[in-house]
Amino acid sequence: MHDVDKYRSVNGLSIDPGAMNNVGSWPGPRTSHHYFDLNRDWYAQSHPETRGRAKTFLNYMPHGAAFDTHGWSYFRREGDDSFYPGYGEGWPVLTGNASLPAATSYRTGNTAALSLKTGSYVVDFAQPQAHLAKALLEANAYLDWAYVKFELELRRTGQRNRFYDATGWSLPYTFRVDAYTVPAMPSGLAKADVSKPAAPAAARAQYGYAFAPGSEETIRRVQPNRAEVHDVVMRRAAQTGVTLAAIASAGVDEGTDLGSNSVVPIPRPSIALLGGAPVNGTPFGFAWYALDQRIGYPTSMIDANYIAGGDLSQYTTIVMPSVQAGALDRLLGDGGRQRLVEWVRNGGVLITMEGASAWVAQKRVGLVRTRVKRDSARADSAGGAQLPGGLPGVIARATVDSLSPLTAYIAISCVGRCRCLQTRCCWVRRTESSAAPVNSTTDCTEGSQNEHGEQHRAPVVSVFIW
Repeated sequence: MHDVDKYRSVNGLSIDPGAMNNVGSWPGPRTSHHYFDLNRDWYAQSHPETRGRAKTFLNYMPHGAAFDTHGWSYFRREGDDSFYPGYGEGWPVLTGNASLPAATSYRTGNTAALSLKTGSYVVDFAQPQAHLAKALLEANAYLDWAYVKFELELRRTGQRNRFYDATGWSLPYTFRVDAYTVPAMPSGLAKADVSKPAAPAAARAQYGYAFAPGSEETIRRVQPNRAEVHDVVMRRAAQTGVTLAAIASAGVDEGTDLGSNSVVPIPRPSIALLGGAPVNGTPFGFAWYALDQRIGYPTSMIDANYIAGGDLSQYTTIVMPSVQAGALDRLLGDGGRQRLVEWVRNGGVLITMEGASAWVAQKRVGLVRTRVKRDSARADSAGGAQLPGGLPGVIARATVDSLSPLTAYIAISCVGRCRCLQTRCCWVRRTESSAAPVNSTTDCTEGSQNEHGEQHRAPVVSVFIW
């Protein structure tokens, strides 16, 4: 609406697609308030704009006959691949169709002896949303083999694939939970309560409150804060569901006392989020949404030009979303780049995302020793052209180094230590009663067993790649 009002004239608005009122200001006209591409949000419905139009769709349920009544144009059986249920044409196709035979969700293999644990969820496919539920919960979406075979040949010869973009969305893989398919509804089910349980109330603290965001404990002191600190902490805990522990004294049973000079307060950061051309609008929106909606932290959005001439000293942190390295170099010039480098060396924290990390890894920037690696080898050791580096949105099984800082907040059920690799291992228990292995010095090769009869596996997690 801002662009429409800004470019309105006495003669109205231009209908030319290239006119400024239709093109929109950075980053373009088709995004949501937080610069998300809403044509990927139909099933996740993470934004109010999507939830509003989904509600309208379900009330209206448009179809071809209704369009014919009004003489409206539409097309079928061409264009997009209709493979991803989050598109504006994929989600409606799967919504409100006839139900499937009774089944629940989802895992391949023999589940004849499956025993569901208390607290498990069962999704009944005998419902109008059955096709959508199946698409979201199945481990692997079915593709015609002729299509798959042709795609594999395209990859082997280094050609572009035919997928529009997203190719993976299985919710069990996304959230790393076990899911199964069964031929009939199990007995003894109760209606699920999906409301978020309230966090237990903490006692009123004499010294401070401790809570654990992620894997690092944090303490909020009562003194020297204002008297209402108790109410503020309790209210925030109720909003986030975090568990609080009231601390009565600065003295601790083990380690450093909390009143020690080595226990330092964390200053409140002043965060700037870099935006405007040539910054990529979509990653900018991701960062803005996370700070604004998920964390609820105030952020100053500054134009990329500000780096070259603005006062950076007022910020402790600058978040730089994805940007093409050459374009940012041209915008900043040598002077702007040097100002940013000096700001970092004086204590500023620069957080780079995606393409911006390639910019900061340049030798002439001079901030990090990391360099972009150009790998010409195929990861699968097969012949043919190099596999394309850009993948459509996929969920991949990744073998990870559990000691890497990149996996610091990933909960990996791994115990023991490999003598050969000097890193943590995954020991897959044969039975629930198996004893947990300690620092093992047995063979660490894939598939080997330790003294408890447990099989070694490298840590594996599922990750979403865009």
